[in-house]
Amino acid sequence: MTDNALVEQIRYRGSVQFARDLDAYLSGFEANMVPAADFDAGSHLSVDSATIREWFSHEYAHYPLAQRRERILSRLKRVIETEAKVRKSKGISFDRKKAMQRLKAYERLWPDCRPLEVYREAVVALGIAGPSEENTRSKRTRKVHTGYTTVRREELPALVYLHTRLRGSDSSYMFDHVVIDEAQDFSPFQVWVLKAFCPSNSFTILGDTAQNIYSLYGISDWQAFSDLFEGKSQKFTLDRSYRSTVEIIEFANSVLAEASVQETLAKPVFRSGEPVLVQTVPIREQPRVIAEMLSAWRAAGTQSAAVVTRTLAEGKRMADQLNALGMEAHL
Repeated sequence: MTDNALVEQIRYRGSVQFARDLDAYLSGFEANMVPAADFDAGSHLSVDSATIREWFSHEYAHYPLAQRRERILSRLKRVIETEAKVRKSKGISFDRKKAMQRLKAYERLWPDCRPLEVYREAVVALGIAGPSEENTRSKRTRKVHTGYTTVRREELPALVYLHTRLRGSDSSYMFDHVVIDEAQDFSPFQVWVLKAFCPSNSFTILGDTAQNIYSLYGISDWQAFSDLFEGKSQKFTLDRSYRSTVEIIEFANSVLAEASVQETLAKPVFRSGEPVLVQTVPIREQPRVIAEMLSAWRAAGTQSAAVVTRTLAEGKRMADQLNALGMEAHL
């Protein structure tokens, strides 16, 4: 798979369109859940498929799909147990063990309702790669080990959503209001999933798309979230910065302007400081140059300083290099 194709897959899995496609798949999954065959327990005991479908589509319709399956199988087990008792009381032979074996065989005719298995089937039906396919993996995608397989970060919202649709939601996980910070790193699908746990639809969503650190997963336009609330949302822009000096804000704004970022540029309150220094240093020379700067700052009275790297791995490597140069660096 090419890098471009991988990027498109990752973005698709974070989209509301993927959620809707999963919904459509689940509609077909539900329509075909009940086996076409009757349940035959032997010894002239059977339940026809029309009756079982009636249980599934009407009596148990208010239950999530997996619970409907479980209730029907439990009900069939009770049918066997009841029939065994009735026939025993009448002195009529009934092979209960064989009936239970037939129930186990009938259970295998039902589709697997575990979220990961349903997900695997869904992505195949939708024509996208599943979580077990090696060629869809990338060093840029964080992996989460589930105990029996590995899935990628962008697949987690779909799995949570499928779990909710298949197993239902625990009332203890429901919220009156949801606050999301650093929301620029959330995908629309993640917010879509959270909406299922907030019946009031009351959200406070905070962020800055100019600070998106996950270009494959986050958003670049707040409209992606506004659309989820069907016009029932308001956007407020806070453009006054009290955190940084005028020099830092102006430098940051110049970077954002060159990057054609759509966010409103910050307006600093008047708090002046040192000019921003930009120094281009070859990668191999960076630890030495940084160590020299830190030494000079320490000599001038600076008690502590931060060296910021893009990734944790880069931070570990820089800390080791600075420690090797005699600096006291902590990650």
